[in-house]
Amino acid sequence: MIIALAALLVPAPVAAARLCDLAMRTISCFVRQPGFILAVINFCLGLVWMAVIRPLDAPDEPGHLQAIMQVRKQHILPEMHLQPAVNTAREVIWPPRDPETVAYIRKVRQDLPVNDHYLVIPYKSVQPPLYYVIAGLVAHIAPPEPKTVLYIGRLVSVLFGVATVYFCWLAIRELVPDAPVLAVAAAGVTALLPQFCFTNAHAANDSAVNLAATAGFYFWVRALADPEFDRRLFGAGAMLGFALLSKLTAIALLPGLALVILFRMFQARPSV
Repeated sequence: MIIALAALLVPAPVAAARLCDLAMRTISCFVRQPGFILAVINFCLGLVWMAVIRPLDAPDEPGHLQAIMQVRKQHILPEMHLQPAVNTAREVIWPPRDPETVAYIRKVRQDLPVNDHYLVIPYKSVQPPLYYVIAGLVAHIAPPEPKTVLYIGRLVSVLFGVATVYFCWLAIRELVPDAPVLAVAAAGVTALLPQFCFTNAHAANDSAVNLAATAGFYFWVRALADPEFDRRLFGAGAMLGFALLSKLTAIALLPGLALVILFRMFQARPSV
């Protein structure tokens, strides 16, 4: 009995060592990929851009910050309702805005090139909530101070941009497998593009929809490359849902996915 138990226990360290060795080799291969290297470069650039851009000195960033703060501090999905006031011609906003966030925006906007009154209106809370929910949940690692939450939202946006660069490399590699240099060139240009870096370096939902669209394109190419590989279409549908929950302009991806499905339906199956 003891010998039998020993025989069962002896292979465990060996199996664990093999599993560890396999994991290390997998990680080693992954970090040596050109796409990963370009993603790391983009991450470093994103951190620089994130530090250089002044707080709220980016398009619509005050509105995005208020939407994130609704998740982080008020524990609700972002929303905004305008309704006529009872005795005045002005409009009131529901739900009530966070006083600390409004005070922070009013203080910072004095030094901004654009410092209109509309900056304190949470007009971005009408957007789909996915990015704000993710940023708001991540922001729970820190106190709910507006400036701190702002930079956490920026970091989440930077990470979405990093993933976009990697999926760009994957997509072009699948599209032209015989020309790997094109994949490196496309992802490299994307990673170094100033407008791309700026978009990802401020708190906004644009980086989330960019990631979803790029990953969706990768799944489309994989689905069309192999007639028998149907599971990738589930990923394509998931990325479409991710995009629509990030920004409504992602509805432009619907015709593309519909064409992929049609091509799949009429694609010639290999004879058995």
